Amino acid sequence: MELDDFKNTWNDLDHQVKLNPNFNLNKFDKMNQSNFQSRLKKILLPEILGSLVCIGSAVYIGINFSRLDSFTFQFIGVFTILLLVVLSVISVMSILPLYKIADLNKTYSETLQKFAEEKKNFFKLQKINL
Repeated sequence: MELDDFKNTWNDLDHQVKLNPNFNLNKFDKMNQSNFQSRLKKILLPEILGSLVCIGSAVYIGINFSRLDSFTFQFIGVFTILLLVVLSVISVMSILPLYKIADLNKTYSETLQKFAEEKKNFFKLQKINL
């Protein structure tokens, strides 16, 4: 969810509260939380699938390690296994902080600042992963 979406949602909520004083804020919070979680799941699913492919590839290389007959191939095999495992961990760990942002007890500005910070960290880790 982009920062502009948060701002628009916040403004819509403010407008609805002014028009209808009986507007249920808890219902809106739950709806917004589920929307936020569904957008994060769209990011999480490809990351987990990619991580599973990397781990599967590392296991395949490990199982067939005996076929690597020279020291150079063995070194490259170990390096590839380590690289695939580390990249999988970085990929999954980069998404987890985004799930921790959705704290409804914080103010709007604190949430936006934390989200912007974590989004930058997420993109940095994705660039490293690439």
